[in-house]
Amino acid sequence: MRIIKKTIYSNGEDDTHMGYNHFIAITNYYHVQQERYQSLQEYCDQFVEYRKVCEQLGIKVGASENGLANMLKRMKIINPTQQQKDKEEKKAIEEHHAILFILGADKYKYGKLIEEMKNDVICKKDPFPKTIGEASNLLSKWTNNFSRKYNNGKSDSNDCMAFATATKEKEKGKDEKMRKKDITCFKCKRKGTNIMNTLKNCPWHQIRRAQAY
Repeated sequence: MRIIKKTIYSNGEDDTHMGYNHFIAITNYYHVQQERYQSLQEYCDQFVEYRKVCEQLGIKVGASENGLANMLKRMKIINPTQQQKDKEEKKAIEEHHAILFILGADKYKYGKLIEEMKNDVICKKDPFPKTIGEASNLLSKWTNNFSRKYNNGKSDSNDCMAFATATKEKEKGKDEKMRKKDITCFKCKRKGTNIMNTLKNCPWHQIRRAQAY
């Protein structure tokens, strides 16, 4: 990060490289992604640093007339003063950064949350936080439904298979136990834990065996 900032700042003193510096800064910023196993704090620090690089170069990421107009409409401001325009523009820009922050979060940990937010957008809802602070707080409190998958690499499908296997084994053991318990001699009606014990305890069977010898 320090190397990137140093290169951009040093080249920024030369107008010849201004277009290149702007392109690199914006490209890097829009491609910031939380890496696998990177902490939320580390990701947040990295994101903020890339944003600062853009601001140092005078790049106003997220600023647009449509964004301002949309914010004024949402706030129901019809004839805004310049002060109101500046205030609402800052809100629109900050919301833009917050959305970038959420979308750049680790898909392995927060994929379900991001997917739900995108679905809410399709349903014309407004699910995204409005500031980087709110976005970071949301991610820090998000409970991943597949946390075991993230912690030890087990997938949700494996969990389902394990549950199904355990259930089948339980039912199998129960069936075997019931079969052992319900073994009854059709002659004397005595019960036994298995066929041999049942036949051994049956008087009728013992007589039949004696006659056979």
